[in-house]
Amino acid sequence: MKYNPIILQEITMKKIIGTFLLLMFLIPIGWAQPLAGDFRTRQSGNWNDANTWESYNGSTWATAMNAPEVAGTYTIEVQSGHTITLSTTADTTEATVSITINGTVRNTAVTVKPFKATITVNGTYEHAINGGALPIATWNDGSLCSVTGVTTNAGSAALNYSQNFHDFIWDCPSQSTNVTLYWNNITITGDVKILAAGSSSYQLRLTEKTLSNGNFTIDGNLECSAAGKIYSVKCN
Repeated sequence: MKYNPIILQEITMKKIIGTFLLLMFLIPIGWAQPLAGDFRTRQSGNWNDANTWESYNGSTWATAMNAPEVAGTYTIEVQSGHTITLSTTADTTEATVSITINGTVRNTAVTVKPFKATITVNGTYEHAINGGALPIATWNDGSLCSVTGVTTNAGSAALNYSQNFHDFIWDCPSQSTNVTLYWNNITITGDVKILAAGSSSYQLRLTEKTLSNGNFTIDGNLECSAAGKIYSVKCN
C-alpha cells in the first residue's frame, strides 16, 4: 500500500497540534510543582495543630510533623473549603514564606507575630480581634476581608486598613468607640458592607480629613445596615 508523504505530514502535524491544545486545557495556568518543605491544609482546624496540615516530602503529600512555624523558605496554602483558626500566637518570624488563602483564615489570636511573607488572598480573611494589624496582601477578585472583632480599638494608619481590597465587610456589633480606617488613595474593586458598628453613638470613619489624599474608590456597592454612622464619605 502506498502513502502520500505530504498527507502523512499534514496528519502528523494535526495530531501534534491537537495534543498540545489538549495539554494546555489539562495543565492549570499558574500551576507550580511543590517543593520539599511546603505546607497545605488537609482539613479545617487550628493553625498551630500539626494535624491541620500536610507537608510535601519531595515526592508526595503526607500529614505534617509540625505546624508551619519553622525556619526556612516554603509555601503555605489554605485550600478551598477549609477554615483555619489562629487561636494562639503564631510565630513565623524565622521563616520566609508565600501564603495563598483559597479557603478561610480566621484570626482570633491576641498576638500574631509578623510573617516575612508574600500573601495572596483568593478566599476569606476574618479579623476577629480587637486591634492588631491586617495582613498586607494581594486581595484578588472574589476575596473578602471581614473585620468582626473590634470593640475599643480606635484604629490607626499602622493597622493596614488602607489597602486595595475586593470585598470588605465591617461587622463589629460590640464596637464601643469611634473607629477610623484611614483609607487613603485606595480602590475596593468589589462591595463594601457596614453591617454593625456598635450603637448609633459611634462612628466608623472610612478616611481622615487630615490625610493628604483621603480619597478612595468603590467599584461595587456601598451598603450600610449598621446602627452606627459612616463618617467622612463624599460621593462623586
